[in-house]
Amino acid sequence: QRQMGIRDRVGNFTLHGVTKTMAWEVTASRDGKTMTGSAKTEFNMADFDIEKPIVGSVLSIEDVVQLEIDLVAVNSAT
Repeated sequence: QRQMGIRDRVGNFTLHGVTKTMAWEVTASRDGKTMTGSAKTEFNMADFDIEKPIVGSVLSIEDVVQLEIDLVAVNSAT
């Protein structure tokens, strides 16, 4: 298994019709034909013109959203 390490990547992210430049913490590794990885970032809902949902007095939602994406890719070429 080959670890490709943790790297920060910066790119455009569009959500709710708003595009912002965001930094992602990316990790990846490769084992034979299989590559696995994850990417994490966080953002404030207001930065993307998203109103914080209000559900009565019981539910409380943070302003900051943490987003994580996991992936597995397999090279199917022979």
